Amino acid sequence: MPIDAIALGVAFREISNASRDKKSYEVHSTHYVQPRETLDPSLTNQHVYKNRADWFVSAAINGFVDVDVPVQTGGRRYIPLAEAIALTSRALGKKKKNGMRLY
Repeated sequence: MPIDAIALGVAFREISNASRDKKSYEVHSTHYVQPRETLDPSLTNQHVYKNRADWFVSAAINGFVDVDVPVQTGGRRYIPLAEAIALTSRALGKKKKNGMRLY
């Protein structure tokens, strides 16, 4: 199945906006990006979500758009991984099976 670049860009933007618009009283994880994490979003993802596989989420939240341009250090609000997966699924158009059938 080919990857739709436009849908992926929409998912990137949705995750970035959700993180930026997160209020301090809503559920989130705060992490301060250190200088050694500025070029490696998977390292940031390891610290926040305890895995490196979903590095796309950290890249979107940090504003990582080019491998040659480091992101700024500082604190960011990371959305829960379940919320990020829901935003990505909605942007990519994946339908969730809920067990109901009409016929």
